[in-house]
Amino acid sequence: MAATVLGRSTGHPARHQVLEGIVSRVPDFTGPRKRDLVHALFTMLGAASAYDDPSPHAFDVSALHPWAAVQAVAVKAILGRAAGRAPTGRDDVTLLVSTQRPGTVWEGNLFIHLSVLHALVDVPGMESVVDAGLRTALTHQREDGGLPFVTDTDTWCTVTAGLALGSAGAPREVLHRIARHLVHVQHAHGGWSYTGQARLPDTDCSTVAIEFLHHLDPDAYRDPIRRALNALVAVRGADGGFPTYGSGTPSEACMTAAAISALSTQGRHPHLIQAALRLLADRQMPDGSFPPGWSSSRLHTLFRAYLATRAHRRRSPPAVHDMSSPIVGLVQSAQNEAGGFGQQSGAPSDAISTAYALIILAGQLAPAPAARATCCLLAPQRPDGSIISVPDMVGPRPFPYHVPLLADAFTLLALGHLTHRIPPSRVVRPGRRHSGAQLRRKDSPINPFRSKPASPSLPGRVCLVTGGAAGIGWALTRALAAAAAHVYVCDNSQASLDRAAADLTQLPGTPSVTFAHVDVTDRTALEEWIVKVHTEHGRIDVLVHNAAYIHWADVEEMTTEQAQLSMRTAYDALVCSVKAVLPLMRAGGGGQIVAMGSAAGRIFVKGPSAAYAAAKAAVEAYTEMLRMELAGSNIGVTLVRPATVVGTDFFKVHVPSARMPRIADFLPPTTPEKVAAATVEAISSRRPAVDIPGYLPSFYRAYAMAPELTRRAAATGGNARRDYAAGHPADVSTAQPEPIRTSGIHRDGLIARALKKAGGNAHFVHVMSHIAPGVDRAAHRLSGGRMLLMPATLPSLMLTTIGRRSGQPRQTPLLCHLEADGSHLVVDTNFGRPSIPAWSHNLIATPRASVTRRGSTLPVTATLLDGTARAAAWEHLVEVWPAYVSFAQRSGRRLRIFRLTPA
Repeated sequence: MAATVLGRSTGHPARHQVLEGIVSRVPDFTGPRKRDLVHALFTMLGAASAYDDPSPHAFDVSALHPWAAVQAVAVKAILGRAAGRAPTGRDDVTLLVSTQRPGTVWEGNLFIHLSVLHALVDVPGMESVVDAGLRTALTHQREDGGLPFVTDTDTWCTVTAGLALGSAGAPREVLHRIARHLVHVQHAHGGWSYTGQARLPDTDCSTVAIEFLHHLDPDAYRDPIRRALNALVAVRGADGGFPTYGSGTPSEACMTAAAISALSTQGRHPHLIQAALRLLADRQMPDGSFPPGWSSSRLHTLFRAYLATRAHRRRSPPAVHDMSSPIVGLVQSAQNEAGGFGQQSGAPSDAISTAYALIILAGQLAPAPAARATCCLLAPQRPDGSIISVPDMVGPRPFPYHVPLLADAFTLLALGHLTHRIPPSRVVRPGRRHSGAQLRRKDSPINPFRSKPASPSLPGRVCLVTGGAAGIGWALTRALAAAAAHVYVCDNSQASLDRAAADLTQLPGTPSVTFAHVDVTDRTALEEWIVKVHTEHGRIDVLVHNAAYIHWADVEEMTTEQAQLSMRTAYDALVCSVKAVLPLMRAGGGGQIVAMGSAAGRIFVKGPSAAYAAAKAAVEAYTEMLRMELAGSNIGVTLVRPATVVGTDFFKVHVPSARMPRIADFLPPTTPEKVAAATVEAISSRRPAVDIPGYLPSFYRAYAMAPELTRRAAATGGNARRDYAAGHPADVSTAQPEPIRTSGIHRDGLIARALKKAGGNAHFVHVMSHIAPGVDRAAHRLSGGRMLLMPATLPSLMLTTIGRRSGQPRQTPLLCHLEADGSHLVVDTNFGRPSIPAWSHNLIATPRASVTRRGSTLPVTATLLDGTARAAAWEHLVEVWPAYVSFAQRSGRRLRIFRLTPA
């Protein structure tokens, strides 16, 4: 444009070429006005008039926001004067003069300020106004002699940088300082402007501010968020979309996508979101792109549309559901050879466009494009950490301007999206070799403030915990508070509440925990407590029903009142709580209901009281049916089933350890802290069921297949001998080392003798063949290799071989015979099946292996025994496990015997 004006490129064609090159980069609805604006700029710069009659809509200010209206009037005056038309009208002059205040740039927009002065320069009596306006403009002159088009973009930079810093895990005190500043500069009607000097709010700043405040602390900033959302909804267009400025102005794809993301933080406007998604789908072009927005890069609108649509794909019409695929395809096809992206098709790579694209690539399973884009993005980084990029923002469109901080902020935001998909130990650094697995992670919505995705975080969630002052409940309270939730606890024991309140002062930080003395069997008191919490916070996000009445006694010993109290506390209170919170959760956009069940409600063996088992079975049935009824809603349901939990009042006060069956002594117990951690993780991930320890489903299957046999096994050996009241009962793995078993005579325990007898029973073996391997692997994993199913009764080990086909390590739990020299004998019985087990083939192919016993792993070399060596080994093996004989007979083959010698 400057070259054309200065005469180095003259004539109408050159001017027309410049004009078309500029106007082609603006949205269609601004085209006529921008065309006249460019003509006005030529005129202001001294070029010869080439003014054609403007579009009849170019100067219609009836549907324009104040900025556009003032600019249109100024352009009309400039072009009218150049064409020799009538002087500027009185109403227009009044409007233009209203923007001129000494020392102040109207709305912080120097471009409009100077345009107004050009329009007024020849108006009689305006000399002093123009002179004062020029002096004001010159106070913003930079050292290089130029002037910016706006005084600053501080608020826009602040909200963008805040979101990026949160994504990168910046200290929360820094983020809260940003948030407090944003609250300070928020307009009275709820929105934000790009600068504190502007009174006209814009959708861009407002939507990003909403997201930032919500992810940082939705409770602390609840009121600013609410006001901002109300202001956002107020500018929504009749077509369902959102403009940049003001109600009644044309909707834009980029702003509509930004509004969807902001509205999605609350989950309260599904109809508004769906309407906005439909408009976005209508605006999408066949190649996947969208009309130009406030960025020179087409990727800016693409990444915003991608984030807006991703969370709503499953609940939207096909047109909306199909939006993401063209976006991803366009981005993947636009990647340059070096891995970067340009502002438009075929343009050279620049950092900020590459950052926009990386946000999309971070959500894809294919890792290579994201890795290449990351390397390209960080290549131009300066020593001080800043990123070099080209001008990107356009305003007033289509004239680009450069805010260097935005390149840094969007780069940081893109890296935040990427690192939330990569385990911390696998983040790829430029210049290092990487594999696809290093970038591949299951696609999931990204929370910009989860710096450690593996650690559950529930910031600002309002959580109710019944029976939350002792035992598992108190562990749950602490875990939820550590996850940054607001926890409300009720308990019927004042002593437990006082003790928990005292313990609370010892916890790190300032946990948000509130205690209340409530008896959950009192329906009125329970409902009043729930309503009180909801009134205080305006929502309830999580209900954990943990309360239970514990009294283990035989049916004849337990009174009717005690049995009924067990059901009223565990089951009836759950029903009342759910009925109270369901409408509140629906109104609040969703929630999570967690019920504390028990393995005793799933497996009925002698030991637990009938009343306790019945109550927990009722809890499980109700929870399962509730989950089915709420399927497809925003309310999740989780059932938690712990097994034996040590160190609580359950055993210290209510249940003697001797009531437990002997078999419980040989299974690893759990702790309240482990149950709490698993429950919080389940709330965060919305898992439908949690069993603690993880091997419990194997016992459920065993009971379903052979209930009577399971009951016999549970009754074998009498009562438990552990002290389950202790916080850390003596574990099997800490008992005396198992003696080496040679051919000498030894004495088995009662359970060992019972198992040896049962091992010849075909039905028992059939059941155990489906259950024992899974239980063994789970116990081995949970105990860190220290424990298998029955290590104290029958010697066993975990054998790790190398798959002869896959080359991958394969683990198999096996019974074994321990020899005096430290070797182990194992047999490929495969539970008496005719087929040879895979581990046996693996040892033949690769004799090198390893065995794990009692937490120790050592390498071994396998030798297949034959002849007299095999005969001697067989004799010892049958002594350890007589069922080997029946296994050999049922298999119909010669069983292989291996000696595993320490390498």
